[in-house]
Amino acid sequence: MDAFLQQFQHLKIQLEEITSATNNFHNENYIGGGGFGKVYKGEMSHSKGRSMVAIKRLDRRHGQGIPEFLKEITALSRYSHENLISLLGFCYQGDEMILVYDHASRGSLDRYLNSPHLTWSQRLKICLDAAKGLRYLHNPRGTHQRLIHCDVKSANILLDEQWNGKLADFGLSIMGPANEQQSVIVTMAAGTLGYCDPQYAMTHTLTKESDVYSFGVVLFEVLCGRLCCTYSNDRVQQNLVRTWIECYEEKKLNDIIFKDTAILPLEQSALGIFSDIAYRCLKESREDRPRMAEVVIELATALQYQKGNVNVTVNGHPIPSSQHVDQGNVNVTVNGHPIPDRLVKKAEKLAGPVRPGDYWYDPGAGFWGMMGCPCRGIIPPFIEEFNYPMPEKCADGNTNVFVNGRELHQKDLDLLVRRGLPADADRSYVIEISGRVLDEESGLELEGLGKLAPSVERKKQGFGMKPPRTTDV
Repeated sequence: MDAFLQQFQHLKIQLEEITSATNNFHNENYIGGGGFGKVYKGEMSHSKGRSMVAIKRLDRRHGQGIPEFLKEITALSRYSHENLISLLGFCYQGDEMILVYDHASRGSLDRYLNSPHLTWSQRLKICLDAAKGLRYLHNPRGTHQRLIHCDVKSANILLDEQWNGKLADFGLSIMGPANEQQSVIVTMAAGTLGYCDPQYAMTHTLTKESDVYSFGVVLFEVLCGRLCCTYSNDRVQQNLVRTWIECYEEKKLNDIIFKDTAILPLEQSALGIFSDIAYRCLKESREDRPRMAEVVIELATALQYQKGNVNVTVNGHPIPSSQHVDQGNVNVTVNGHPIPDRLVKKAEKLAGPVRPGDYWYDPGAGFWGMMGCPCRGIIPPFIEEFNYPMPEKCADGNTNVFVNGRELHQKDLDLLVRRGLPADADRSYVIEISGRVLDEESGLELEGLGKLAPSVERKKQGFGMKPPRTTDV
């Protein structure tokens, strides 16, 4: 273990500094605890300077051993995002295993589920923050592998002074292959009762959709203002998830939604969007659950409705009032986001002529098509005005082969196979605008394929985007 920790020496903190900061773990410094042990606060120096920190003292008696300790250090030192709690240091001396984090001064979300001091806008924003953190773990950039959290729950969403949500507690997390929708990891079921994916608990197989299910439970907790389970003598007395699902299906949300006269109610359109995505996260079949990228889009839309920033829709897509008032008409949507005419004209300097329509767009390689249809062409990548995550099934994918996160339609796969791409199913690739192709799981470049994507010089105008006279089906 000492040899493993050598790579994290910059995070090492002496036990004496921790005992000094916590006044020898005095009760006045105690701020919370659970099965992992106790958490204290204290001011101390660390890898990023000096500040108030949270100090988690792991308790071996409750099953928190070396594997969980190492997972936390490994995960949080490799994955950095504004919606993930930051690891500032650790201590491993004698029998002590201690982790030092940013201090989330508001505590965890579960404490505020029925609080009259938390508005619906704040609740939706916290959910959106946590969704962004989970999306990052499931679809990291660069050489990072996907990380499956395995213990998503409201108690593991921490809140800073400004009520920003941050995902925490990675002791049960598992690294897995990136962007392989059907790949599974066989493992012993872990997590927390009530939040655990039923398929995971029964089959000991794990996918990123297991996290999606757990997040759906959190969304319903926020909606209903209470925890998903009631307990008696440390045992689950009642699990409310099935009741919540039935209320949604029977259109009886009003019977379960959190109400408090001290805060403005949840706006009806926001309620519809929020409850719908929460329900879809809880689908029995993993294939029917949304990806976190889609969850982020839906929660952002619900938040805009709650704030009163959505007054009109175009082609079924909500348009924030700040756009339709200040930025002109909207005739183009990209990846589900309305693009005002003013921004379309700006994008055309790189993309070429863009005609009215609903498009999907791959910011990594420049592929584009009509929403729900196969690829129709290519324009330069990284067009800022179009740089939104691709929605799931945006190209009517049906092959279980993914390129830059987009499932290929059979027409697209046939074209790429003719140019040298392997025809194997259950594969994921990264294709760059130059035609360079990487196996997403291994990160290795595939040799001898030629140019799968025609290169487009960034300094020249692209070929444009235009709906076909007859839409592909």
